[in-house]
Amino acid sequence: MKENFVGRTRLKNAPITIAVFAFALITFLAINLSTKLLIPNWVFMWSIAVVVYGTCKVLTWMRAQPAGNWKKSLIYLFFEPGLNAKRFLSDRSRVDPPGWIEWICAWTFFFVGILFVAVIVPAIPEEQRSLSAAIGMIGIVLILHFGLLDLLSLTLRSAGYASTSLMNEPWRATGVADFWSRWNTGFRDLSREFIFYPLVRSKQTQLGLWATFLFSGLVHDLVVSIPAHGGYGLPTLYFLIQALAMNFERSRLGKTLGLNRGWTGWLFTALTVLLPVSLLVHFPFQENVIIPMLSDLGNF
Repeated sequence: MKENFVGRTRLKNAPITIAVFAFALITFLAINLSTKLLIPNWVFMWSIAVVVYGTCKVLTWMRAQPAGNWKKSLIYLFFEPGLNAKRFLSDRSRVDPPGWIEWICAWTFFFVGILFVAVIVPAIPEEQRSLSAAIGMIGIVLILHFGLLDLLSLTLRSAGYASTSLMNEPWRATGVADFWSRWNTGFRDLSREFIFYPLVRSKQTQLGLWATFLFSGLVHDLVVSIPAHGGYGLPTLYFLIQALAMNFERSRLGKTLGLNRGWTGWLFTALTVLLPVSLLVHFPFQENVIIPMLSDLGNF
């Protein structure tokens, strides 16, 4: 009975938190769209990303109801890469100090990303713009998600904080569900807490799955398509394809084919994630955001 009450309460509060999130985004976009000609599209993209991330930070911090530890709260709000406020702020969370292999991997990803952006991209002929955009985007992800943010997480763990790495070896995933539980764990924790789990507790698991991926798509459309001034809806379509693939993976036929385990699961996941990726990083995004950003970084 108590669990049902908690579930109903969280489901009731979900629209409020989503409304706050939407209001912050709409306000920011209204201000910036009116002055979009004054800043480069890629600066506009990163501005939206920062506002989205900051809003998520505040929402998770408010939901965690911190008990007056302002030092830990400030560290969570401004330095912790993940979005699991309850775990980070709890005094009972177990903290495993990072091993030397984790440090080596993070630094390796960081320097490989620098190599991609600073050396390989400038060496690509100007007419091969799509290749430049692809290599540049991979480099930026390596620098930021697998490099700097992971190094920040490792530093916090070394200091005794329950920090969570954003990337949990996604290349080892043997299923689509497994991949999206490893890729960007911060966004995973956020969507689970505010969308998926409330709907699961109300016995609407399928709706929770589709709503989670729809939410992911809409957020990526905000960050990707709006600054690119094109490709609207394509990132959302990409994430709906992921939801469809996850449902197929969990079906009786999918389990019979081994799509959620072993090398067949790994191959199915790689094809599902990579084949439609042009929907996520579509042509307007490459031309109007990524390539100008790489050009400006090269000039710098």
